Amino acid sequence: MGARKLPRVLLTAGAGAMLAAILLCATSGVPGAATTASARGARTTTSAGATTLYAYAARVATSPTRCPRTTTAFQPCGGATSPTSCPRTTTASHQCTLADALSLAKAGDTVALATPANVGHYLGNWSVSTSGTSSSAPIIIKPAPGVTNPVLDGNRGEPTGCETNTCNGPVLTIGAKEGVDVYDLTFQNGYNAVSSGGAISNLGGSTLSVSGCTFSGNTAAVNGGAIASAANSGGTGALSVSGSTFVGNTAAVNGGAIDNGTASGAPGTPTATLRVSASTFSGNSAIGNRKAPGVLIAYPIGYGGAIDNEPTGTLAVSGSTFSANTAKNGGGSISNSHIAWAAADIFNGGCHQGAGATWADEGYNVGADATCLKARTGDVSHGAGHLGRLAHNGGPTETMLALAANPAVGVVPPNTTVKLDGRSLTLCPATDQRGVHSAAGKACNAGALQSPTP
Repeated sequence: MGARKLPRVLLTAGAGAMLAAILLCATSGVPGAATTASARGARTTTSAGATTLYAYAARVATSPTRCPRTTTAFQPCGGATSPTSCPRTTTASHQCTLADALSLAKAGDTVALATPANVGHYLGNWSVSTSGTSSSAPIIIKPAPGVTNPVLDGNRGEPTGCETNTCNGPVLTIGAKEGVDVYDLTFQNGYNAVSSGGAISNLGGSTLSVSGCTFSGNTAAVNGGAIASAANSGGTGALSVSGSTFVGNTAAVNGGAIDNGTASGAPGTPTATLRVSASTFSGNSAIGNRKAPGVLIAYPIGYGGAIDNEPTGTLAVSGSTFSANTAKNGGGSISNSHIAWAAADIFNGGCHQGAGATWADEGYNVGADATCLKARTGDVSHGAGHLGRLAHNGGPTETMLALAANPAVGVVPPNTTVKLDGRSLTLCPATDQRGVHSAAGKACNAGALQSPTP
């Protein structure tokens, strides 16, 4: 397979105006991460005067004689009209929609999703464009207390039933220079027919933190079936994912689950940072469609079934599991075109290194072959496929257990610390994707799950 090279001509302006996101997924499932389960809770306590705004899934008009309708989509009815606050209430006429709550939110506020998945999904596309937010004063989007697994659903791009003006785009668009934290949600059925980012598109140097989330069945016409990060021309940003599962997401070009950075920047000057820890990637695909919107001449296609790290990207992956992800031309697990670090991961699928790219293997990685490895301490180039099916093994997301025959079991010695992208990271003891701690004084597993404590 030939080395992936920097193209001469890349994307049209419309397709290039994508994402610059920091997905700082702080979760209890990060092996050795500075953020723990208690720290996640602390992040939801923001600056003085911060407000919680409760958002409800809209009841969508089914009859134009009772509720207004536009020519493009049915509009929600029965909720608050021009609200100035968003209380938690059972009175439908006082309930804010998600669009209402996001429009009223200020830096440091929390938008609490009050409709659980078993009652109804939030169907639509939404955006965050609040001034003054940052990583220290973000807009926080999470379940309301007592609510389980709210679902932001792109409705497969269909207008019928859509709560918002359109469902044909990213489920959530983060505007320029925003700070947003997202916890414990499901993003599904996103359908972006014209550009990158099926579930999330984060623009212009923004900071996005996603924790304990599931991304399922999202599709993008260009890159990043679930998330496109810093994909706008010359875009900046840092994306960190932890404790989350990506399953069945598809990109027509590159990055079936996540695309980080852009191919239009100068090599060696990374502007997009992606950190992935304690997460699971299964069944994601980079199709490599040369006819995708905005793809011109020499743009490299079909790379990174799970993750595509572009020439402006920096990637660090630890304690995560990759299985059955596919890419037309290379890197079913990861395609790297600049610099990547990896430690204590399971790669049941290959990796691709672009021309001049650096793969910094920090050890204890288990692969189905040697394409994700550099023969460092603890590396094993076989057996990664000995995994259980994606299932509920505890915790908020589905995961894959390493079976007894998998060399990942117990491969990391106690008290093991490495450096990824200049940061010290403790691999063992570990806290896995579910929030389960490794047994005290015992060796730890590679991948997203630790073995049950005896």
